Amino acid sequence: MDSGRKPGGQPGHPGTGPELLPIERGDEVVEHHPDTCRRCGTLLHGVDPAPLRHQVIEIPPITPLVIEHLPHRLVCPCCSTSTCATLLADVKASRYGPRLSALVGLLGSAFPLRFSKTQALLDQLLGVEISRGAIATILQRLSAALEQPMQEALAFARQQPVAYVDETGAPTGNGDGNNPTGKRGWQWVMVTAAVTVFIQSLSRSTAAAIELLGSAFGGIVVSDRFSAYNHLPPNSGSSAGHT
Repeated sequence: MDSGRKPGGQPGHPGTGPELLPIERGDEVVEHHPDTCRRCGTLLHGVDPAPLRHQVIEIPPITPLVIEHLPHRLVCPCCSTSTCATLLADVKASRYGPRLSALVGLLGSAFPLRFSKTQALLDQLLGVEISRGAIATILQRLSAALEQPMQEALAFARQQPVAYVDETGAPTGNGDGNNPTGKRGWQWVMVTAAVTVFIQSLSRSTAAAIELLGSAFGGIVVSDRFSAYNHLPPNSGSSAGHT
C-alpha cells in the first residue's frame, strides 16, 4: 500500500549518525568557547560542565619506517682475526619487515588485489615502493611459513564431530605480473566449532571436496548438497553422515 510519503527520513524525524566513541578513546581534545553573547554581545567567561560533543576521526600522516642495520666488522687485537656481526635470521630473510609483509599477504589473499594494484596502494597510501617480483617473493615466503600451521588446522578440523562446508567462485591468479593467468577458481571452507579452514582450488569437483574433508571424515557434514558431496553417505543417524 502506497502511503504517499517520500522514501527516506521524514521531516521532523531525529537524524541518526555514527555512534560516538568513548571520550577516553580520544587522542586530542579541542575546546571551543563562545567569545560573546549571541544576542547582546556581552563578553562570556567560564566553562560548560556538559558541553556538546562532536568527533572527527582522522588517520595520522603515514610514512614508512626504515630501519638501517649496520653489521660491524672488528679485528681482534690478539690474533688479528676479523669478525663480523651477524644479522638475525628474520632480519636477513627479507628487505621487508613482518608487518609490511603481512599487509602484502592480506592484499593478495583476502581482498585480493592484482600485483599492480598492490604496488599502487602501497606507494600512494604508505609511500613504499616495491617491485612485482618482491611482492611475489613475499607471498611465496608467507605461503611457506603458513604451510605447517595450515596443515595442522586442517587435520584438527577433520577430527571434529560436525563440519559446515561450502564453496564459492574466487579468482586464483592476480591477472598480471608473475601470475598472468587469472584463472577462475573456487574457495572452499570448512567451519567447525574449534577452527575454520579455507582452501583455494581450481576445481569444484568431488576431488576438491575430498581435499578439504579428507578421505575418511567421520563426523556430520552440513552442506547445501551440491553434487561434489554426493560421495558422502546420507545422514541416517550414524556417526558419519551428510545433511
